[in-house]
Amino acid sequence: MKTYLLQLGGREEGPYSDAQVAQMFADGRVNQHTPCKTDQMSEWRTVDEFLPTLKYGSERPPAIQPPRT
Repeated sequence: MKTYLLQLGGREEGPYSDAQVAQMFADGRVNQHTPCKTDQMSEWRTVDEFLPTLKYGSERPPAIQPPRT
């Protein structure tokens, strides 16, 4: 499983899984320009370069509302 390190608030944080990065994106804690790399890389890239479909909202299913009783 690939994991990612993110630059958040000037600090390197992680490792995070694909699902964790997707949730952080959905919550607005990261965006497609957030610096990102794998633990095997020395160069920073962006979240968008690793997970380009996040910006389309296809990584996370929509929330299901419970039925009203």
